[in-house]
Amino acid sequence: LQTLNKRMTATSATADAVAAYLEAHPAVNRVMYPTLPSHPTYSLAQQYLTRGGPGCIWFHVGAAKKVVMSILAHGGGGPECKTSFGASSARVDPWPQQRPSNAWEWPRSENQGLEGTWLRLAVGYAEPLGETKAALDVLLAQLFPANTTVLSQPKPMKEAALPQQEAAPGLRWKRR
Repeated sequence: LQTLNKRMTATSATADAVAAYLEAHPAVNRVMYPTLPSHPTYSLAQQYLTRGGPGCIWFHVGAAKKVVMSILAHGGGGPECKTSFGASSARVDPWPQQRPSNAWEWPRSENQGLEGTWLRLAVGYAEPLGETKAALDVLLAQLFPANTTVLSQPKPMKEAALPQQEAAPGLRWKRR
């Protein structure tokens, strides 16, 4: 508890830099982080988040959920894949959401966003920014091995086409 302020300050600074980095990355369609000017509540965040932003970032990639789940399950140099509410290193939540890129916009647009998957990244309080960026680069390169860019003509996603959320192989809850 004595180091909470120091850890939260470090987490916020790293998350701000990572969110800006992801927003500029060609493989990322959308980033939801309140201190980015592109966020729907940016003006409120400027008013109320005076000590820094949160440690979690949502970002959208133009890859199918099955592809994302496979890469997260088999890893290999990317961020650790497990739920995090404050760890020393960055983690990607193991429950990505297959939704259009504008799913979390408010007010909601009538136009459908780009097809793909939302990932939740929890930034680590002790991991250097360079290591977090490198781990994200590995993850994005695994998602888009050809050239780390999204397809030039992504198809809009239809609401009716949204599949039910399913657990990753090996991550399903078992009844006892």
